[in-house]
This record gives sequence, structure tokens and C-alpha cells, in this order.
Amino acid sequence: MMNCTPPSKFEGPRDNHLSVVSIMTCEQPDDDSEPAASTAVEVSDVSVTAPTEIKSPVGVRNFGNGLIRRLGNNKHLKQIHSLEDSLVDFCGSSSIHGVRYIGCRSSSYIEKLVWTIIFATTLYFAGTNIVEAWIKWEKNPVKIVSAEHVTYSWEVPFPAVTICPQTKSKKSLFDIGRSYRETEGNPAKFDDHLKGLLQLCDAPCPYNVNFSSPANPRIVRAIREVSLSLDDICESVTWDMDKQSCAGMFHRVLTEDGICYSFNGLAGKELFRGDRLHRHYNHSEGTAAIQNWNPEVGYGSAEAEIEYPRRSFLDDKKIDLVINLRLDRGDFDYSCRAEQGFMVYVHSPEDFPQARLGAIYAPMGKSTYVTVKVRDTQLSSKLVDFPPEKRKCYMVGEKELEYFRVYTQKNCELECRAREQLFTEGCVNFALPHDEEDKLCNVQKQHCGTVDSHHRSREKKIRPRRNSDAKSCHCLPTCTYVKYETEMLQTDLDYRSIRKERKESSNISYTQISVHYNKEKFPTFERTDSYTITELLGTFGGLLGLFMGVSLLSFVEILYFCTLRPFCVWRRMNRKLKLQQQQGAST
Repeated sequence: MMNCTPPSKFEGPRDNHLSVVSIMTCEQPDDDSEPAASTAVEVSDVSVTAPTEIKSPVGVRNFGNGLIRRLGNNKHLKQIHSLEDSLVDFCGSSSIHGVRYIGCRSSSYIEKLVWTIIFATTLYFAGTNIVEAWIKWEKNPVKIVSAEHVTYSWEVPFPAVTICPQTKSKKSLFDIGRSYRETEGNPAKFDDHLKGLLQLCDAPCPYNVNFSSPANPRIVRAIREVSLSLDDICESVTWDMDKQSCAGMFHRVLTEDGICYSFNGLAGKELFRGDRLHRHYNHSEGTAAIQNWNPEVGYGSAEAEIEYPRRSFLDDKKIDLVINLRLDRGDFDYSCRAEQGFMVYVHSPEDFPQARLGAIYAPMGKSTYVTVKVRDTQLSSKLVDFPPEKRKCYMVGEKELEYFRVYTQKNCELECRAREQLFTEGCVNFALPHDEEDKLCNVQKQHCGTVDSHHRSREKKIRPRRNSDAKSCHCLPTCTYVKYETEMLQTDLDYRSIRKERKESSNISYTQISVHYNKEKFPTFERTDSYTITELLGTFGGLLGLFMGVSLLSFVEILYFCTLRPFCVWRRMNRKLKLQQQQGAST
């Protein structure tokens, strides 16, 4: 008969996660031989990480220890517990605030949940502020700050001054009102003079005329024939304290305001591309070539005898430019222009004058003082490698215009106005740059049609009409430029005494325009980056430190626990496993 002893239960240590090992031994008595013995081992809920010594009868000790050793040497279980231990070590030693309470084994589930919510909230606010700072830098990567040096008035060109008489024709040559009455308002009877001059009048939809055909380039020649000449309007001009002839200081230009006269502006051959612009008439009749000056670097040798554009060497207590102008009151035509006097445009010599853009009105019988303030902007060397979209300016050669040789923001805007009008109306104003194939707008299109087209152009993007890129009308400023800001003061002019002294007709009215700098030196501005790499990292680090206590070493810790620490644990675990295998093989 077989005798079995009750099963013996052995509980392993809790740290090794050995639940229960049950061992039962049975013996078969035999009178002639040694008793036969059999052993049954039952293991329940076993999860061990190291061999456990189990006290058992001598007959089963080696078997039980061998079984537990094989379970404890399970590679996957060791990796899981090693990863868990590493995570706990990271939470306990990390410098990131709040993490230690999440990974602490002694913390309750409620504590871990609360700290997880707090940590996630601070991470959200820190991330949101960092994203906002990044977007702000992406949208405005460049700022303009004051430079350490100043700009002197003789280091930059004197501004160009363009004057446009508001009397559009000499009545002895052509009377607009009388000519219209004689034609009885019939467009078919209008000659080129009337067709051209009507485009210069202020009245909206003048005379309610209805034109069915586009304008002819002959109207420009007709306008020039009857417009006031320079001798008709210029009495004298004083430049740099020296009296000069009007003809030597001014040249005729064609603007949307009609025939005007410009001082110190670039000549047409310097401004326009002759191979692309139409050849029907000249927009600028100036002949002076650029000498000893470059838009990027400024003036060259100080010993040069001839310089153009001109610059002033006078101090701020003296007036650089004085222009004495006159008009014959008999030529005034209030049916065309309600204001009889002069429009004055102060602009950069590189810019072609644009009518009614920043104009100063100089009425007759007044002395107009124009004070000029210079704003010189340079480019920091840090932005040279930036693309124009981020730099928000163009360097020399980065953008070319279709009709202008010289790129400026104003010239680009003028081309875009012509392109927009051509797109919305199918024609272009005679004073805007265009080519041979473009049709010129008549009076109806120029005055009446532009009201509707102006509203339509707000809803439509300006489309390039030739094979040019889609950014052809992105008129950014140049990276190095001089901007002229003006202030104006007017006083009464005793023109009666002037007329009496000169023994001139009582119909002659006078006005005086004086242009000068308000001081000798001006602050220089520099276009530079909004954030350096150090400032950007400081902003991000400050936000992370404020919300989470994160520093640069915190990221080093994360990198360590994600790379070096697991590698070291893996090597140690493999080395220990090999050692245990060698010990098991020896036994």
C-alpha cells in the first residue's frame, strides 16, 4: 500500500513574487527492496526574478530550486521590471516639478491622479505660450531698431521736389470751358486737347460725357502743347544759397496730375527700361546722369566736382531750396480745378512722382515752408541670408520691375496700380507706365469707370498680366533706403509789394516754396532680427522654467533615462543572466 505524506507548502519572499510551491511525496512499501518514491510538485501564481532557496526534504530540494531558477531567469520579466525601476528612478530623481509625486510607489492612486492633472495643465499652458512665441517670431522675424551711429544731411541726397500747377492750360492757347460749350458736350466733336485735359479735371464723371473708344496717345502731345511752360510758372530758384536758372534745375515730367516739373529727380533714362516701356511719349525729360552716387552705398569720393542727385552742405539754420513761382490769374479755370495754385511732392530722387500721394498744397499769395526729416534705414549683416519674405525687404537684384530700372517700393506700387487698372478696366491711364499694346483709358473709364473698378479691385487680387511670378506685386521696401518725412508751415506773402516792385500786371499772383532740413544729423535705424537664437532659447526656457521648473539639464536627464540608462541596465542584466546560466550548468 502506498503511503503519501500531506503536501508541504512553501511561500517565497514577497519581493521575489513567489506565491506558493506545494510538494507531496508518496512511498510504496516492499519487503525485499528499497521503497519506491514519487514526488508531485504544484506551483501556483509564480512570478520570480531571482532564484529562491526553498527548504525541502533532501529528495526534492534540487528539483524545486531548479524550477524556481528557470522561472526567475525569464528574460522578458526581467526587462519589464528593469523598465519599471528605471521609470521610478527617473520620477524620483528628475528636476521637473511634480513628476516625483506621480512616480512615487508610496503615493496613492488619488495623489497620482491629482498630480498628473496638475502636470498636464502646466504642460499645456507652457506649450501654448511657446507656440505663441514661435508664431510671433515667424510672423515678425525682423524689427527696426535705432543704430549706434547717426546720419548727416550731406550723406544722403537732397529730396526731389516736384511741383504741379493746378492751372491745366494757358487760356490763350486753349480754354477748357469754352471748348466744351462750343462742342455742346458731344464727344464726337471733342479734339485731342479737350479729351486729354478733361482727364485732368477734378469733377467726377466730368460733363457726363460718354466715350465709346479708348484714348489716343496723341492726347499727351496735345496736353503738352497747351500746358503752362516752366517759364510761365518759375520766377527764380535758389539752391545752396546760389541763385540758379529754372531751366537748369527743373525738368518736365508727365504725371497723373498732368505736366509737372521736378527738381533733383532721376532722368527718364535712369528710371525706365527703354526696351519695355512704350515709345509714344516720354514720361520724364530729364537728362542728368547719376554721378558719384549709388543707392546702396551712398556717395563716393568727397572730391568729386559733379554729383547727381544733388546733396546739401548747409547747416540747419539755412534754407537749402527756395522756389519763387507765379501764375497769371487770367489762366485760372475753376471749372476744371477748384484749387488754383501748386501741388508739391517731396520724394526720393529714385521714386517717380505719384499724383496726390503725400502732396502739399501751396496756394497763391502764401509762403510755404517745408521742413524735411530724414529716416535712414540700413540692413544688419545678420539678415543677409534671410529670404525676402522673412526679411521684409529686397536687396539689390532680388526683385526687378517690368518698366523701372530702379526698384523702390513707390515705383513698384505705381506699376501695380497700372496693372490693376488694366485688369479691371481693360485700359491704363496715360501717365502710368505701360507698353505699346496697352489701350489708354478715356475720360469715362478714367473718372466714371474707376469708381466701380475701385470697389471691384478690393475684392480681387492683383493678377500679373504677363509671364511673371505670382508675387510680382509684393511691393516690399528696399533693405537700404532713405525716407523723407515732411512738415509744412504757411504764412502770408506780400505779393502786392513784389508786384509793385517789379511793375508787373495786377493779374500776376505769387507763391514761394522753401524746402530745408530741420537739423544736420538724423538718427539711423537698422533692420535686424527680432530674436537671436539665444533670446529665442531664453524665451522658451523661461516659460518652461516658470510653469514646470524645466532647465536644460532636465532634457539631459530625459535623454539619459531614454538612452544610456536602459543600455546600461540591459548590459548588466545580460551579464547577470550569463553568470547564472554558467552556475546552473556547473551544478
